[in-house]
Amino acid sequence: MGSWSFLLEKWDVQILCIGYQCSVVGSLELDFSKNPAQEYIFEAKWYTKEELLQGNILRAPGMEAAVALVELS
Repeated sequence: MGSWSFLLEKWDVQILCIGYQCSVVGSLELDFSKNPAQEYIFEAKWYTKEELLQGNILRAPGMEAAVALVELS
């Protein structure tokens, strides 16, 4: 669906957000130990289309409009 990134200069941190349209099969629990790049992942979240459109989550220009166009099967 898209990706965007932004800097939190106060803490010298870059945030990378990547959105995918997918369906969850099985548990919603994520296993961060299976991380071949061994990067520090401190958070990942699952959101429904409705949650994305109702919250203040999509801040990059055009992201809300892109999510609104997604057809769920």
